Amino acid sequence: FGRIVTEALACGRPVISFNQTGPGDILRQFEKFAKVDSLRVEILTGDLVEKIKWLAAERNTLRKIVASARPFVEKNYPLSATAKRLVGILAE
Repeated sequence: FGRIVTEALACGRPVISFNQTGPGDILRQFEKFAKVDSLRVEILTGDLVEKIKWLAAERNTLRKIVASARPFVEKNYPLSATAKRLVGILAE
């Protein structure tokens, strides 16, 4: 699903991920902070080094992402809902 992504965001850590179901779905919330398509933080389409350099250079953008990440995770991916989903999966 993307539990590591939500945990990292809740802890205020930036995340770079492949655009796949789970992590990509979660990180699309933060597209508004990206300047252009080729620099979208949530999608690792090119060189990982370039994405990391972009994060390091765009400190103000990174601060905005970090500031909005925890409230987003708490609202959309609360631990109780995640636990309920996991119990459902294990019960199958």
